[in-house]
Amino acid sequence: MLRKLIQSFTVIISSTVLIGLSSAPSFANQITSKGQGNQLIIASKISAIHKFEFSSVHLSVKRDAAHPYSSANHHMKAHVANIPLGQQIADFAQKYLNAPYVWGGSSPQGFDCSGFTKYIYSHFGIYLPRTASGQTELGTYVKESNLQPGDLVFFDTDGSGISHVGIYIGNGNFISAASVDVCISSLNSGYWASCYVTARHIS
Repeated sequence: MLRKLIQSFTVIISSTVLIGLSSAPSFANQITSKGQGNQLIIASKISAIHKFEFSSVHLSVKRDAAHPYSSANHHMKAHVANIPLGQQIADFAQKYLNAPYVWGGSSPQGFDCSGFTKYIYSHFGIYLPRTASGQTELGTYVKESNLQPGDLVFFDTDGSGISHVGIYIGNGNFISAASVDVCISSLNSGYWASCYVTARHIS
């Protein structure tokens, strides 16, 4: 049973991008493993030990205090393969539908637009600037016709430049913290279509 579990585990790790792990390229090298209860302790060639706790949904990556790795993110989650990262971001963002809007807010107790996107992306080990305009400087440009779930979409709502940001979730819709609460809106609506400026793919 343990042999089959290790084989399955190795396939998942080899096909999963561990965002925020600076030495991730070498992590997919040959690794050694041993069982310990419901955990596997993985010793890789980067001289770090990572504990992966199994569940039916995801693998949680935790830093071992005795063997810290060089990463700013110590709470990464390696999700099961076959779900694109962008879709994971879009799905996670929708868990906060109807969370209240609070100017300057960046937590579930209250978000503003850029605080919301920053909070959602940080869950996946991706750290965005605090302002909507600052977030336009990351990633790569995406045409509106090529948007994918998880892409950031930007708007000029007051004529002064980038002033609003949301996360594209598919089917022409995006989610954002807008004026009252976190809500889903259509890019094709008259108001948002007229304010739309650009989009960025963050990876």
